[in-house]
Amino acid sequence: MFVLGAIAAFPYLFPQLWPLGWVSAAPLFWAASEKKAAYRHGLAYFSGYYGLIYHWFIYLYPMDFAGFDRLQSILVIAVCWIGMTILQGPFFALVVPIYRRLRTGCDWADALSAASLWVIFEWLQTQTWMGVPWARLAVTQYKFLPALQSSSLLGSLFVSFQMALTGSLAAIALHRLNGDVPQPVGNGSKANEPLVKTPEKRKAALCALLATTVFSANLAYGGAALAMYDDSGAKSVVAAVIQGNIPSGEKWKDGSVYKTLEIYSELTLEACEKYSPEIVLWPETAINVSLRGMGGLCEEISNLAKSTDAVILVGAFDDVVSESADEILSYNAILAFYPDGTIGDKPYYKRHLVPFAEYLPMPWFFKTFLPMLADMNLFQNDLTPGDAPNLIETKYGKLGGLVCFDSIYGELARESVKDGANLIVLSTNDSWYRDSAAVYQHNGHAVLRAIETGRYVVRAANTGVSSIISPTGEVLVELGPLIKGVAVHEVKMLESRTPYSFVGDGWICACAFFIAGLAIAKKFKKAKTQ
Repeated sequence: MFVLGAIAAFPYLFPQLWPLGWVSAAPLFWAASEKKAAYRHGLAYFSGYYGLIYHWFIYLYPMDFAGFDRLQSILVIAVCWIGMTILQGPFFALVVPIYRRLRTGCDWADALSAASLWVIFEWLQTQTWMGVPWARLAVTQYKFLPALQSSSLLGSLFVSFQMALTGSLAAIALHRLNGDVPQPVGNGSKANEPLVKTPEKRKAALCALLATTVFSANLAYGGAALAMYDDSGAKSVVAAVIQGNIPSGEKWKDGSVYKTLEIYSELTLEACEKYSPEIVLWPETAINVSLRGMGGLCEEISNLAKSTDAVILVGAFDDVVSESADEILSYNAILAFYPDGTIGDKPYYKRHLVPFAEYLPMPWFFKTFLPMLADMNLFQNDLTPGDAPNLIETKYGKLGGLVCFDSIYGELARESVKDGANLIVLSTNDSWYRDSAAVYQHNGHAVLRAIETGRYVVRAANTGVSSIISPTGEVLVELGPLIKGVAVHEVKMLESRTPYSFVGDGWICACAFFIAGLAIAKKFKKAKTQ
């Protein structure tokens, strides 16, 4: 099962293997047939699954940017890699024994319970600081857009639901074909030859047909949505993303901020001279100081915005005196510099901070038992998370912000659109992982956010991948990792809303009620037979 779990992770590393994602859950639900070993099989499967997906932690080496020597770097990377696998694998493995206990023998009910459990657990991965929905099943499809269009209806969890449903139906079909009831002699059969009963074959065929129908219906909807999409009547603007390609080790050196500003200013001037963009986006913490506290830096960027006649969105820190005036709160922010020389008074603040990098969860525990993880934080004090979408107002429309880790949580982009965002701007720093699978997977989440919200997504990354993505998930222009440059494309300021932007993930409640109903029905049935 460990090997099968690792194979199931292949589409995250090689997106061209997207078909594998639709049957990757089949071995997991097949394993539910063994009563005593169900959880053990699930644990082995998800150990291989998450272990391979999170292999890119090794690209953090060497961690000299955090002040670690080589041995410490190896230990911390091992803890992160194994820790993320342990954090998610044993938890998700609970799907298998729970599914086994809920099985009724009714194929459609069992398949629905498997799919419902899968998405409930994917949704639970968004909760608390331990929740990291990085390996959502739908991400495997980000290069195959017809499969993802139904995300606009009920979100990427709906795509995961359909994928888990096809996998569970495949597992049930195989169980039906694996029967060992002897058939009567005849039709060329040998006496006592263990064959599958004809009714079982029919049920297996029906399960295979249902799985094919789910897959085909999703693709048919996706193909129709792609063919019918039209935003030609919407207001258009030209957007540019700036990728300075400054590695983490260079970015955090003392005095690097002025060199960084020079690089981003030159690239911005180059983009504006060639393409005249109205909106220019810099990556997360492109300026890695509290920008509004540095008058000279602000003046230089304001002058740049004036000379280019563009709204320049800058990833930087922003320090704010708390309401009680007894402490200064530091935010990871996107600040807007306008062509008239003014600075937006309502920056976007990152809402979902990265544990151990931007703040330390459960400090008493980690400082006592895992001090090396506690020392990973790049800042002397924890950053403060934002608590609202804080739309950035421009004369072209409202911009909804996302910073790095924010982009793997669909609810945050949905809240921005719900508040009136016409365009999503996403600043990120993936330089820690260089050109590994992580930077492509992270960009895949941006594809999901574009389809879910029906908005163009403008994404700037320090060292890549930077991209501009259409509301159908098409990557219109892209800068690969470890490249210095600019990417420019026309985007639309949209007002129409997708069904997902209204209902969000609320439909997961229906899955939970279905599971609860099955559990109650089985309990009553068991009590009745006793």
